[in-house]
Amino acid sequence: MEDDLSAFMKAVRRDLKLVLLYLLRDGPKHGYLLMKELRSLKGLLAYEPGPGTIYPALKSLVREGLVEVRIRGSGGRIVKEYVITEEGLRRLEESSERLKKVFKLFTAIRLLEGEGLKEFGRAFAELLTRVPDMDERLRAEVAETLRECSERFKEILAKSFRGGGNGS
Repeated sequence: MEDDLSAFMKAVRRDLKLVLLYLLRDGPKHGYLLMKELRSLKGLLAYEPGPGTIYPALKSLVREGLVEVRIRGSGGRIVKEYVITEEGLRRLEESSERLKKVFKLFTAIRLLEGEGLKEFGRAFAELLTRVPDMDERLRAEVAETLRECSERFKEILAKSFRGGGNGS
């Protein structure tokens, strides 16, 4: 379970870095502007990353040579701008299929958000914290419910592949 969580968190960080590269493709931006643009994607993003997530991701992009930092003065203040490098543009191009999948996933999350996804997520998160303390009978009930949900999702997917995904 720990390895799965670790792999998931690595994927989230990788996807955030990819989205940051995407936002930098049009020109230099400072961290606050990147946060505002990420917030404007709130409908697309599964979560709203804050400074404690964004700045480490930007530092990582700089270490990887995908982004560079430019310091400039603005209104008596020093502003740190992030600029995508040629290598960053290449990585963005190479990752275009992954980026499409990320935005498709974010779109799906946005579409389901008002349909109970948040409530489901909260309930599932609470369930995960309580499973270790459950007796064997309750854990078996949870496992059976997960199997039933999985089967129901497979049925829905099968309908969408048969052309039933357009409401028909």
